[in-house]
Amino acid sequence: MCRTEFDKAVRPFVKEFPIGARGVGFDRYELDEWADTYIAEHAVDKTPGRMLLSGSSVIRAEGKRSEQSGMDLEPALELVRRKR
Repeated sequence: MCRTEFDKAVRPFVKEFPIGARGVGFDRYELDEWADTYIAEHAVDKTPGRMLLSGSSVIRAEGKRSEQSGMDLEPALELVRRKR
């Protein structure tokens, strides 16, 4: 992410502190929290049968028919199970 985008999207939501004469520091836990929130709000699932982010919770596919897409997830789950 470029500095301009960081200044617009991230900086207003995290605390900063001075480091030396000109440096600025950010708490990495706050940055992680911001990133988790951003991902939960903006993530797009592009592969059927994978874990989907829904708000702050994770929904796992259990091989049942997906009510949203109407597709059967069992074939995709079998592929994953074989690799374990």
